[in-house]
Amino acid sequence: MDDQWLFWWYIETALDTTPMPGRTRPCDTEDPPLRDWTGTEQRKKFPRNWAAPANTIAGNPPTRATKDEKADNRGVFNHSTFTVNGQQYTRNYCRYYYEDRYNDPGYIRLVDPKYQELQCDEYPFASTKQGANNEFYDYSLRALGRQHNGLQGSALNSFYTKYRVVNPGDPFWVMIDP
Repeated sequence: MDDQWLFWWYIETALDTTPMPGRTRPCDTEDPPLRDWTGTEQRKKFPRNWAAPANTIAGNPPTRATKDEKADNRGVFNHSTFTVNGQQYTRNYCRYYYEDRYNDPGYIRLVDPKYQELQCDEYPFASTKQGANNEFYDYSLRALGRQHNGLQGSALNSFYTKYRVVNPGDPFWVMIDP
């Protein structure tokens, strides 16, 4: 699989405002939200669109977080254990939402032949003030191979350095250009 394609495809699907049960956590739902459709799903609220009106949720850029905010963002969906309908899940929400993928060794080998491990990735990025711990925005999760997730983190850090998005509050835009 093409590492960069998978990363950009995930971000592109995360930016789609169509409600997706188990893939988008609305900030005002139970924790973790249900995997199934309830009929009450709302459009996702992400900072994302440079062409949207300024000072709207969609029209605001993501901004760089502090180290503590980044840790808090990751802590929202990386729990040691949680229970849903009497079933106990360990480590993270992705094991709940993508249970079938975590239990499929063939899938894991396909998406991560190097490490054969899945990791939970999020958007907006944990390194933004709009990450999972922000009460005004939603977030999206995806189970990715460890290698892809690491490459994405390296690419994001390179972007931050190259374009001087280094201080908490520094704004930037995410644009998918396939």
